[in-house]
Amino acid sequence: MPSPLPIEPETAAYLAAFAAMPPRENQTIGDLRDGYKAELIRCSAPADPGVAWRALSIPGHAGEIPARLYVPLSADHGGPLLLYVHGGGFAVGDLDSHDGLVRLIAATSGLKVMTLHYRRAPEAPFPAARDDVLSAFRWAAANAASLDIDPARIVLGGESAGAAHAVASALALRGEAVTPRAVWVMSPALDATTSGETYSTFAEGAGRTAAEFAYLWSLYAPDPATHGDPAVSPGLADPTGLPPLYIYPSEFDPARSDGEAFAAKARAAGVPVTLKLRKGLIHQHPEITGVSAASRKAVEDAARELAADLLAAPTQTPDIILTPADIRFEPFNIPGFTGDTRAAFPNLDTTRAPFIALLKMAPGAVLKRHFHPRAMEAVHVMEGTMINDGTPLPAGSFLIHGPGVWHGPHVAPEGGCTLMFIQYPGVGPDDSVFVD
Repeated sequence: MPSPLPIEPETAAYLAAFAAMPPRENQTIGDLRDGYKAELIRCSAPADPGVAWRALSIPGHAGEIPARLYVPLSADHGGPLLLYVHGGGFAVGDLDSHDGLVRLIAATSGLKVMTLHYRRAPEAPFPAARDDVLSAFRWAAANAASLDIDPARIVLGGESAGAAHAVASALALRGEAVTPRAVWVMSPALDATTSGETYSTFAEGAGRTAAEFAYLWSLYAPDPATHGDPAVSPGLADPTGLPPLYIYPSEFDPARSDGEAFAAKARAAGVPVTLKLRKGLIHQHPEITGVSAASRKAVEDAARELAADLLAAPTQTPDIILTPADIRFEPFNIPGFTGDTRAAFPNLDTTRAPFIALLKMAPGAVLKRHFHPRAMEAVHVMEGTMINDGTPLPAGSFLIHGPGVWHGPHVAPEGGCTLMFIQYPGVGPDDSVFVD
């Protein structure tokens, strides 16, 4: 039965099917996790092939924490990082369930995004998940060089329960040597007491129910006496000293008042706040970007807004990115080059003609680090001298890059240089853009 609330049409159609599913509080944890993952994979935007990822392992309080670093092809060398904490009601969700959403955020924003498989309730109640997020933040700051990020521009973000962990972690990090640059949260659930007015206003009819929120909070914090503790319910904490907040509540959401109340409290405490209500949308709008265009746009707009602020500071030298609009590709061949390539890369498909691009780089210009998922690439220095990762390459030099490898940045020193990019279009049957 369609919701009587004025929810945007595609979301309302999704809710009609969602209403037939058994309430989450009536399912076993195993069934909850399986069903949630399947639903997110089905309803998320398709995985963006322009975003590569590699697996990470982060030392945590209870052992290694599995994580992933997502890198869009346009990401800045030494740029910001969004540490994104997935939602799932404290008990469900994992790296695979949120792969599509994280790729969408990375592709839209152009930011590197790291996400982690934190410990979940009920096996690991409060403060396990928050502590894992703290471990991940501190590890990222300490390993900024190997992650190719700026430790001063690490943002904590997340949706739903992940937003609670992000805010709670930002509160705990106040006063440390490295703190978050900002906190960026969508549909935040921040109050275990579920006493906000919208838990009554939208108790039913908007997908997630007030009863479901109460149940999932009870898994994370089994003792009701702790629900008013600001460490458990970050929405009840004093926000003084927090970095800028980006808060995007959903209009038809039992937890809407959590985000709005915390935003008001933070503003009163002098914290910069961006608060934008996602009109016509429901709590899980970040998770249904494949079935609701309005939900996808809301996530994309929020990602662009964060990136605009993080990337606003000018760099010391101009950045140049190769795009199809900027360069002209045409068939090219260098005598003997194909044979050399086949010997060095036996899996390379050399039956198709390579392509070239010519790029003139002004003195001091930087070509950002880039990545070719399925193609070998060679860079030929035609004029001048190029610096690649600190190594000078004079005119006549060739630099060979295999598929699936990050390379650069390329820097043009005094005098500038002209580069020829030779890229082969295929390396066999593997179309993966994953980076191991």
